[in-house]
Amino acid sequence: MIDLIDRRSKQIVWRGFGVGEVHRNHQKDIDALPEVVAGVLDQLSLAPSIAAPAGGSGDAQGPRSRRGKVSPVSNQSI
Repeated sequence: MIDLIDRRSKQIVWRGFGVGEVHRNHQKDIDALPEVVAGVLDQLSLAPSIAAPAGGSGDAQGPRSRRGKVSPVSNQSI
């Protein structure tokens, strides 16, 4: 799970996570970690869906998942 937190409000503004299996061989999990993190971060869209007001944010983007799910925590994204 990866959370992005607004520095000013200390609120979570975006949460992404990946879903997968845990292996008995922990090295496989460690080796797969960069791909899992990249898949989670691929869900993040830094372009607002509408023009953001000065100092504000646009509306949250819907799910665009390759390897996991997007869970917007508020109705805003960064």
